[in-house]
Amino acid sequence: MPASLQNKAEIVFEDYLTRHGVEWEYETLPGLKKPDYVIPHTSGKCIIEVKQIEDPDPRPTHGFNPDRPVRAKIRRARKQLGEYKDHPCSLAVYSESIFGPYEPSIILAAAFGPGYQQAGRDYSKIDPSPSFYRFCNRSELPEDKHFLADALLSPAANKTFSALIMLSRYEINELHLEVWKRMYAQQEAGQPIRHDDQFRLIEELAPRLGQSRRYAGTIRVIVVENRYARVPFPQDLFCGPFDQRWGWKDEWCGPAWIGSALESLGNEGVPFHML
Repeated sequence: MPASLQNKAEIVFEDYLTRHGVEWEYETLPGLKKPDYVIPHTSGKCIIEVKQIEDPDPRPTHGFNPDRPVRAKIRRARKQLGEYKDHPCSLAVYSESIFGPYEPSIILAAAFGPGYQQAGRDYSKIDPSPSFYRFCNRSELPEDKHFLADALLSPAANKTFSALIMLSRYEINELHLEVWKRMYAQQEAGQPIRHDDQFRLIEELAPRLGQSRRYAGTIRVIVVENRYARVPFPQDLFCGPFDQRWGWKDEWCGPAWIGSALESLGNEGVPFHML
């Protein structure tokens, strides 16, 4: 498709596919609906609808739930994928908006929530560990909280979605990383952390680190499996060095695999929320 007719999400996705040597076709399926991408795979054709999330109009001046635009894209993609239930199908979302999804928990909340329980990381401390998420059934919630169990992907609905994919640009902000490392070391040494320590460290380190970025411009995907999928998403697709895959163990969803570059960064002491 000519670049002039593509949205930014499709351009970024094709860049990712090309960089990783993944073959693809654009809108080639014979059905009435034409999902964006078909990726030939040993398990059959893998079908991916790509959606872009823009700034809301009007821009919110108070609170905003970033899962809402993702939910809207899931509803729209359902119409594109409905004819292809026997294939692995997924929705990839991309955004350059500050209101777009910026971490997998937002994708999870949109698909299986919006309410969830969280375990893994200790948010009362500076914690390098990943988080894991569990989504309550309506029967577990009081009546006034039933809206928190409004899942779009469930055992009864949208099983055509094999996975949801967060397509994004990845980089490490060296200033933010160094501030985190110093505060973590301070905590591990048993020293109290004051509320202004972060700002003090930013001011101290900014002249040296400034706007230093590592891996700036890297495109990566985070694949979030649908536990209720009719057809599973291929395990060997989207396994780049900066990619992640999130899966399920019992009732909990969390990171099941990370790429080789992320694994090396984790071994260097980079906390999971920066991977």
